[in-house]
Amino acid sequence: MKVLIVHAHNEPQSFNSAMARLAVEVLEDEGQSGHLHDRWPVQGALCAGLRAQLPVADHDG
Repeated sequence: MKVLIVHAHNEPQSFNSAMARLAVEVLEDEGQSGHLHDRWPVQGALCAGLRAQLPVADHDG
């Protein structure tokens, strides 16, 4: 069986990131094909770019 895990999290040491890595490890230990695709570098850059384009609210007046 081939399994693709798509993951996007900004913290590599998070519980979610650890579970994604563990899932691939368990699959491979069982003789399956597991691949982890981390979308955060792409998604994070996209979000940062969008934030830079958003207007900043003026709370002074």
